[in-house]
Amino acid sequence: MPVLERRLTIAADPQALAQTLAAVEHWPRWTGFVRTVEPPAVDVAVDNAWNIVALLGSMPFSAVARLQVAEDGRQVTLETLTSAAPVNLARYVFLVGSGTQPSVTLRVQYTFARGPGGWLVERAMVRRKLPRQLEAALAGLADTAARTT
Repeated sequence: MPVLERRLTIAADPQALAQTLAAVEHWPRWTGFVRTVEPPAVDVAVDNAWNIVALLGSMPFSAVARLQVAEDGRQVTLETLTSAAPVNLARYVFLVGSGTQPSVTLRVQYTFARGPGGWLVERAMVRRKLPRQLEAALAGLADTAARTT
């Protein structure tokens, strides 16, 4: 399973970061990769489940995803439970450091539908664009958290 991560030191209160990350319904405003977030249309037997439309690199996908927030707010995970091709699984993990200017790490793990030319599509449309996407999401988080302080 490919893993990619980026880290940024953010001049924001860790509590503001935790609040920003826990409000998944606002992620489309600042992440750049989550396009829509809505409560599931049908009852899902999972707490804190959401319907999302997102980009993995430049590959759009829709999924039912679960948001998990650690008790101390220092780890927030959005993980797909069901997903439409081309993405089989996507897990976005935000890790918030301590201090007045904590570093925030965004780690993405994913599995991609394979098929004829699948590895080429993944390299061209996901691996080449995902690093910039993660950097933009961290910058958006920094800006949003700074405004909530």
